Amino acid sequence: MQRKRARIGLRSVSVLAAVAALVEVAFLAPAARAARSDITVAPWTFRTGSEASWVQVDGDWQLFLTKDVDTGVASAAGAHVNGVKGLSTAGLTIGFTVEGAGDYCSGGAPRFNLHLQGDPTTYFLGCPLGDRVGNVVSFAAGNGYGQGPGCETACQFPSHGTIDSLNIVFDEHGSTYLDDIFVGGFTAGGPGHTD
Repeated sequence: MQRKRARIGLRSVSVLAAVAALVEVAFLAPAARAARSDITVAPWTFRTGSEASWVQVDGDWQLFLTKDVDTGVASAAGAHVNGVKGLSTAGLTIGFTVEGAGDYCSGGAPRFNLHLQGDPTTYFLGCPLGDRVGNVVSFAAGNGYGQGPGCETACQFPSHGTIDSLNIVFDEHGSTYLDDIFVGGFTAGGPGHTD
């Protein structure tokens, strides 16, 4: 009788372990897919006259963005920052490194266009208005990054939201090389991977 109870007890423990493993796969695996380690930066273009691509400069991957047509022409280069949907903006800092001294960082380009879940506003975080330390441009949640008409809301970085989407946009005549694009503690330094 004791052996039978011991076998039943072991079988119960095995069943519980199997159920726990299934629960972990079913409920924790989707969260793991959204982890910051899965963030990638994917270049895109809108209409002709612009280019966006990862290029190697002296062995270092950099995001090249250019607009060869006049600023007034509807054309843009940019990149989707994938894997950030669902991240809280509380305490979050985002940014990038503008690589060269002559790289374009003026007006509103390059910039982050941030969309939060349940909020119709496009938050506009432009390069020249970010916090600068050397070539690193960053934006901290809870701060404002602009003045003037339209910036009362759109140039703010809310600290109480959940990210729906994040893009880098370059829609002014010129070109720039960006590196070390970061969201919180994650840094993307190349196509489809981190460095």
